[in-house]
Amino acid sequence: MDYDWPGNIRDLKNRLGAAFISADASVGLKAFPEFFRRQLQETKAPSQNERIRLLSALFNTSWNKTKAAQQLQWSQMTLYRKMEKYGIPSKAMRMVNKN
Repeated sequence: MDYDWPGNIRDLKNRLGAAFISADASVGLKAFPEFFRRQLQETKAPSQNERIRLLSALFNTSWNKTKAAQQLQWSQMTLYRKMEKYGIPSKAMRMVNKN
């Protein structure tokens, strides 16, 4: 989703279809052009850093999402979207903190 595909959507669909049809067991990054693989590898690191920053802010504020959003200089809606994006459950953490 983060990759800015240089072609149109039909080109992407055709490449994905060709990769699935020609694949023996699974489709890996080798099925795509070098520029695509390079871009994908470059986008992994910032998102991992963002997840770590988010978790750090939540732990520092005892899972107070309002304070965590302020610490990150995000809106609360952005905080909730990022939590969903990175699979960070809000209700489960409340239970962990109570114990």
